[in-house]
Amino acid sequence: MVVHANSKENIKLKNVYKEIFKINTVKYDDQFYLIFDINTIDSSNVLHEYTVENYYYLNYLLKICVSYNLKAMQNRYNDKPKLDSIFYAQIKSDAQFNQAFLPSVYQYLSERGMIIEKYRFNSVEQMVNIDELLKLGVRFFFPDKVEENTIKARICVGINGIKDYTNRNCALEAFVFSAIFNNVVNEDRFGVYKKYKEILNELSALNLSTDDKTTIQRAQGAMWYELYKYQP
Repeated sequence: MVVHANSKENIKLKNVYKEIFKINTVKYDDQFYLIFDINTIDSSNVLHEYTVENYYYLNYLLKICVSYNLKAMQNRYNDKPKLDSIFYAQIKSDAQFNQAFLPSVYQYLSERGMIIEKYRFNSVEQMVNIDELLKLGVRFFFPDKVEENTIKARICVGINGIKDYTNRNCALEAFVFSAIFNNVVNEDRFGVYKKYKEILNELSALNLSTDDKTTIQRAQGAMWYELYKYQP
């Protein structure tokens, strides 16, 4: 089912998942790998603008906030219909994922005069201060290896310092991740990316340890502290 931008009909919940999310497989060195991704939606579809504007938010939710039962997907790599069925069943039933995803897409559609059938929206305001956002956000700037006495780092959906962060909140994490990619990585609007690179070079010059693991641990704490203090 394709819902066009000028349509005023209601959308079935099952169609929302299928329009936005997808699963694919790739084979490398005789091994199959699952790829969870966001669909490229035609501009005539009412969900097109939503997926474009919220790509990084949705990408984070899909890859981090679903407790996938990967074992159930084993041996289904060559059976796409069955793999799709398992995939959609898992994301539809995942409470953490849907607590972050459904209010977002519901608000977008309702602003356009549409509603999602069989979904009851409960508006819950969440107050978040800037300090909390900063403490969470700096952990996405992640030193993780040493090459030729130079500390390397990444800003990544899956490899970061969020895993052991206290008071995990998937929706908030996805929001911060999206903001970083839109305003720092893709367009350094506030000079944060430049500062991140400067800190990385300074940490490499400090010779933090002769042991790479110790170097990385020290670099992570220093990186997060310096970015937390930074005021554009």
